[in-house]
Amino acid sequence: MENSSKFPEFDDAKPQIDHEDTPAPRESANAERPEPPVAETPESQPVAAALRLAEAGIRVFPATISYDVKAASWRKRPCFPEWQKWATTDSAMIKKWWSLFPNAAPAIALGKANLVVIDPDRHGGSDGVASFAKLIEGHDLPIGPIVDTAGGGKHHIFRQPENGEPLGNGRGDLPDGIDVRGNGGFIIAVGAVRPDGVAYESEAGSPDLAEAFRNGSIPVLPEFLESVIRTRRPSASATKTQDAGRDVLQRCGKTLMQGRPWTDAQRNSRTPLKVGATTF
Repeated sequence: MENSSKFPEFDDAKPQIDHEDTPAPRESANAERPEPPVAETPESQPVAAALRLAEAGIRVFPATISYDVKAASWRKRPCFPEWQKWATTDSAMIKKWWSLFPNAAPAIALGKANLVVIDPDRHGGSDGVASFAKLIEGHDLPIGPIVDTAGGGKHHIFRQPENGEPLGNGRGDLPDGIDVRGNGGFIIAVGAVRPDGVAYESEAGSPDLAEAFRNGSIPVLPEFLESVIRTRRPSASATKTQDAGRDVLQRCGKTLMQGRPWTDAQRNSRTPLKVGATTF
């Protein structure tokens, strides 16, 4: 049985967050708050989903989903620290966790499962779902599990590339609105239900995640997507410097085209030309 010899100490546990979230202020121990609803049975939908994934060999743990009014977005946090260590397939441990956190959502430790997830979102701003559809035009995307998330996005689930370092949570040069979750990251699992009642569900016609993991049919991330993710996007400062340098060259060219000769002071100047952080 995995990790069942010692149960993590929760009294001093600090909520952990995924890479895209900002931690909400921790409530005072004396703060008044409404009592959460109690699960009707130990086999409620979230724990049943967690157990089903665990039976397939996917290590899970409980996470909370809460609405941040100030940020106007939903936040996902593991219920305890060191979630990567404690994620398990042990049914007794899972039932114990959900007796302590009856309203928790099942979450998947992706590194333990050797999975990487392409996560196009619709959180305002860029439409990641539309951008992803455009990105894969002309490519044969292998058939794998796809989950419709509670926020209107998608989780496209793949196995990690067979060569090179496992992909983490860096999005590389993917279009805005598309995130990546991999080694060191987690996702809220299919079968989870947000506090407002919206569920994470398998996309119609998509392979079932638990079944696909069990029989080893989850496809490897396509090479064209791996290449985009492994490509480092230029930093904002580098882009600004390049734009400024281009502007200087265009102005110099315009001056020469107009036939205006350089003065002796300009021609013989030893003062370096500085564009952004780059000196010429």
